[in-house]
Parts: sequence; C-alpha cells; structure tokens
Amino acid sequence: MSPILLQYNFTKDDYIAFYNYSLWSAGTIKKRRRNDFLKTTGSIVMYALVFYYSFGKGYPIKFMIPTLILIIGLSFLPYIGYKNKIDKALSEFLEDEDNANIFTKTSIQLSLQELTFKNEIEETKYQWKAFVKKIETDTHYFLYPNSIQAIIIPKNAFINNTEKMAFDKILSTTLSLDAQLKQDILHATT
Repeated sequence: MSPILLQYNFTKDDYIAFYNYSLWSAGTIKKRRRNDFLKTTGSIVMYALVFYYSFGKGYPIKFMIPTLILIIGLSFLPYIGYKNKIDKALSEFLEDEDNANIFTKTSIQLSLQELTFKNEIEETKYQWKAFVKKIETDTHYFLYPNSIQAIIIPKNAFINNTEKMAFDKILSTTLSLDAQLKQDILHATT
C-alpha cells in the first residue's frame, strides 16, 4: 500500500471541534456531566420537597408554585455555567497570539510503518503503537498519542473518498485493537 499524504490548513474551527469534543461532547464527559446534573437536580428537588412539606400548609399556593419553579430552575445554572466557562476558556486560547503558531499549513504522511506530522514549526514521527485512542466524529479524526493530546485530521483534507477509505484501511491494520476499541460509543457529531 502506498503512503498517503494529506495537506491542509489547520484552522481555529478544527481546534474548536477538538476542544468541544474533548471537554463537552465525548461520551465519558457526557455521562459524568449527566450524573452531576442529576445529583444537583435531585438535591434541589429534595430541598423543594422539604420546603413544601415544612411551609406548605401556611404558605399560599400562588407563591408556592413560582418558588418551586425558581428552585428547580436554579438546578440548571451549574450546567449552563460550565458550558460558558468552557467557551470562555476556548475564546481566550484562540485570541492569545502566542497560540497563533498552531494554526498553520499542516501535512501528514501515513504509511504502514508510521505517521509523520509536519507543519511550519515542527516535524514528528509516530510509530502506530504510540496511539492509545482513535476517535472519529462526523467531521474529524482524533488520533491520541496520550490521554490529552491528539493529532486532529479534518475529513475535508481528503481529496476523495478513495483516499479516505485507504486512510481507514491503514488505521484498521496498524492501530492496536485496544486503541481502536477506545472509540467513544456516544461520540459527538461536531
């Protein structure tokens, strides 16, 4: 099989897709966020019930319902606040001129032996056994050499479907079974 060469401009949109996936949409993150939300909501509902049974008899019903709605509505604030915090951190990262060198012309050469990542600043060769996880979303591939970094490959970097199928074949034959199985079942559609 001949090597595949991909060339593309790594953009802020590519980084946003990775960042949002990693911190918001990944299956494990969704599950943890859902559990936290249920705990918070459960606590607030419990307080609402205590409030209702403690003061309900002498408290007019016309004030009780808005109070309960307000209490339950407050359970959504941590959920909304977390997403806003993520978006703010992402915006600050993208606006920092020290990070501008990330968004450069990038080339990736794939063979059965290795993946070579190259941009205007660096060149790195990875043996396939270096990758611990592969994630595929609707728009990107993320190849993780460790738990927090990834090589981000936009699907629009492929010239045609034949090139993409050859890429998929290289991944399926070279990545370890463990790295392939770590694909999040509940992956995002970014």
